[in-house]
Amino acid sequence: MRALPWNLVLVAIAIAFSACGRDGGGAKAGGPPQEELAAAFEAATETVFEARTPAQLGAVKAAGQATIVPADNGVQVTATGDDPALQLPPFAAGKRFIMQVVIQSPADTGIQLFYKVAGDAEYIESRAPLYALTAGRNTVYWRVDGENVVDPLRLDPGYTPGTYVIESIVAKALAAAAR
Repeated sequence: MRALPWNLVLVAIAIAFSACGRDGGGAKAGGPPQEELAAAFEAATETVFEARTPAQLGAVKAAGQATIVPADNGVQVTATGDDPALQLPPFAAGKRFIMQVVIQSPADTGIQLFYKVAGDAEYIESRAPLYALTAGRNTVYWRVDGENVVDPLRLDPGYTPGTYVIESIVAKALAAAAR
């Protein structure tokens, strides 16, 4: 019997947790329900970062098994392996926010956002909820509310080789009551 690749196992867990709206606990396969994060994003009034055009999204840099080029509706990310990574431009230092990413995925997979806090040498998996993507257009949200967040954030757009399109990345400050 052949073992399943780790990335497929993670995607299956993310899909299962996302579908039932449960927190993934320590494994962080899914974080807070997307509906809750979307509502907090819509309620927020202060934008701390916004990239909606190819020129604005051009500040995103390929940092792993990925290449990135401008596209008509954002940036095209070609994942050359199962662990592509993107480095976001600096904006997060010391902030608490909800981030929205609108992305087109070539397949059902998972997406993660990683951040560090002061003193971290590496990104910590337990702070990076894994959310499910379906083939096609997706809108995904994350809450980043650690103490002393430092730049840069790392976005892993999927765990399947292929072409992704990031249409926008927007971060809004968490309302004082939500902190």
